[in-house]
Amino acid sequence: MFALALAPIAKATPSPDAPAPVTFSPGSGVTVTSADERQRLRMKLRAQMRETVAVTEGEAEQVFEIRRARAQFDGFVFGRENRFKVELAFSPRDLGVEDGVVTRTPLLTWFIEFAHLRDLTVRLGQYKVPYSRERVLSSGRLQLVDRSLANAEFNHDRDIGLDLRSYDLGGLGWLRAYAGLYMGEGRDFGSGTATPDFRLHYLSRVEVVPGDDPGESESDLSRDPAPRLLVGVAYSFHDRAQRLRGVLGPKPTDGGTTSYHSATLDLHVKAAGWSALGAFHWRSGRRHVDLGAISDAPRSGYGWNLQGGYLFAATPVELVARYSGVRGLGETEETSLGRADDIAMGVGYYFSGHPFKLQADVHHRRGTTAREMVYRTQLQLSL
Repeated sequence: MFALALAPIAKATPSPDAPAPVTFSPGSGVTVTSADERQRLRMKLRAQMRETVAVTEGEAEQVFEIRRARAQFDGFVFGRENRFKVELAFSPRDLGVEDGVVTRTPLLTWFIEFAHLRDLTVRLGQYKVPYSRERVLSSGRLQLVDRSLANAEFNHDRDIGLDLRSYDLGGLGWLRAYAGLYMGEGRDFGSGTATPDFRLHYLSRVEVVPGDDPGESESDLSRDPAPRLLVGVAYSFHDRAQRLRGVLGPKPTDGGTTSYHSATLDLHVKAAGWSALGAFHWRSGRRHVDLGAISDAPRSGYGWNLQGGYLFAATPVELVARYSGVRGLGETEETSLGRADDIAMGVGYYFSGHPFKLQADVHHRRGTTAREMVYRTQLQLSL
């Protein structure tokens, strides 16, 4: 009788090895896991508060803003192979607020991923197009306050579509591959912006990781003495893009479209607190105008980003330097991309890694006709 009375209590007592159903870790958020470990939901919040002072031709302008305010949900359902991620944005810049009116969707990311096969993971939804290393890395894990000048010009941002990918192609342990097909309209795509035909965006990317993975942070916070390297190469064709930078930038004033061939080569390396990120971008475009003359040349050109940093061992302080630039290809009437350079120095203090950090950088920027100095300070808190 005594044993029968204790049986329900014993059955309800969790095993010491069973995962906690609800956990919390700063930067990783709140995680809820089902008893059978086949379902998991993680919820995170992140905000970046930024002060910017820009001095152009002796005139100074100051802005204090909440640069990013994000809510993220990710996990898996019906098994670890069925993954999902949702990310929402609430800052004024993310929402494109103009005169108090929201002009952009708050939905940044919403995808599902089926990873049942080693050589064939399927992802579909809206997410960052896997074109360049710098853009795919989270804005919360950067060494400087924001991404480079070259990334701003040549990145493919987010789009709606699907891709086939393998994080370990052929079981070799050092090769990754991606092949994607996207709508080519960007994250604000809707029925009002749809094109009436199959003018799509096609992408392929290959990554070589000969040893340990450099991870998802630009900085070498682990200070592991073993070298870690990733080299990637990508190509894309954007058929009749509606904007002058593909899914980004203004629409041409002549009402036409632009077909772009793009390629990039990038690398990421870390060792013992040292880190380096490099990229070369190339793009060539051809304008299509149904009626009248072409008024806007394509943004054909090339660009680069060279970046390096060192995280000191005795204190969580990192020093970073960057040189980034863009150049047009052809004569003025053949490209609307001008010359620009950005030289930057920065420092970061990691109170608790990337989830809680303070960063500052200074930039000397030179364009075709003007020069400016930009000073930025940013505090990030991720829960």
